[in-house]
Amino acid sequence: MQKTFKLSGVCAATVLVACASTGAMAASGLTIYGTLDASLERNNLKTSPLTVAATGAVAPLAGSAASDVSTTRVSNGIMTQSFIGFQGVEDLGGGLEVSFKLESYLDVDTGATSSNDLTNSLLSGSNTYNARDKGGFWGRNAYVGIKTNYGLFRLGQMDSLGYLSAERFSPFGASKLTPSRIFYKTDYYSQGWSNAVAYFAKVGKVGAAAMYSAKETTNETNPGLGAKWATTVGYFDDQFSASLGYENNKSSVGVTPTLAVPNGANFPATNESWFLNSFYDFGVAKLFAQYGYGKLDRKAVTSPDAVSKGYQLGVSVPFGDRFKAIASFSNGKIHLESVSPTVDGLEARDVKIFTIGSTYDLSKRTNLYAVFSNEKNDYQLPTGLGILNREVKETTVALGVRHSF
Repeated sequence: MQKTFKLSGVCAATVLVACASTGAMAASGLTIYGTLDASLERNNLKTSPLTVAATGAVAPLAGSAASDVSTTRVSNGIMTQSFIGFQGVEDLGGGLEVSFKLESYLDVDTGATSSNDLTNSLLSGSNTYNARDKGGFWGRNAYVGIKTNYGLFRLGQMDSLGYLSAERFSPFGASKLTPSRIFYKTDYYSQGWSNAVAYFAKVGKVGAAAMYSAKETTNETNPGLGAKWATTVGYFDDQFSASLGYENNKSSVGVTPTLAVPNGANFPATNESWFLNSFYDFGVAKLFAQYGYGKLDRKAVTSPDAVSKGYQLGVSVPFGDRFKAIASFSNGKIHLESVSPTVDGLEARDVKIFTIGSTYDLSKRTNLYAVFSNEKNDYQLPTGLGILNREVKETTVALGVRHSF
């Protein structure tokens, strides 16, 4: 349930305080909203030794030993990352409307401000997936929008088009355990873009969007993020929806040596992604399907390029008005393309994620959930020592409550 306050005149102090003015300004609305998600979680992370493929010996590197760690904890944001938000709208008349949105992630288990960043692939150019370009208190969304008769324009930091598609076409939405996260773990796209301008338009049930993120910094000591752009087009209806999207991300984060590419020539690079999504609601069950393709083209000829392919299949089955069972499976793979015959065609990563769960609505704003997730990652990493192998398995069980306001 969203709390809406009518503001007239000048608003001061903080976003939580409204005051009145005698000025003859148009009325606008401020809405305070959000979601709090807390759970009891049991997590097991099992890692095999990092071995040399040619000999089977454990690699002489730090962190090469096997590990098996189980943790019981109070967790935040298993089904929906907890956040608080403020948004407002002012109708200027004549089809013109101005709006804003400010949202911050929260950790319910500690009370701290958080981000949605999670550990990424060893092959990635970044340390996290599901990540925003920038952090900070308003790291979830911070933008101003202008709606006209010709569409909606937004300026600021906002959800990427790829992320919006992945969230809409998965039975688990934006859950930390959704199998749709393969589209981040195999380097398709990032969750949020900074320094962005976006345009959204819809005619009937057909919608289209475009987004551009400016690079803004160019010096060698602070190279920033490369300019990137994306576009989507789709048909949107409650019973059936489908969308096709494309993203082009030119990275300029500098030379970054990794275990996968010991010569350090990972960047600059260009990452192109295609994503196709759909769902169909039969009434007795709602089916979801996603497919993604990505190509990471590194500038240095001696550094291998990476091709990502992945899919997600899911189902949501309602039982009455309050109970719902959901399940989803995904598989993502990365193959390398290289001038080196020993690396060319190597399946560098194979990640499989299966998640099953259920939700029970106590009210329109509060529900209980139970979820089980199993993730398996197989790595083959080209290094100066040869091809290294590692397998990582993670199992999660969680019981939680989610409340929206």
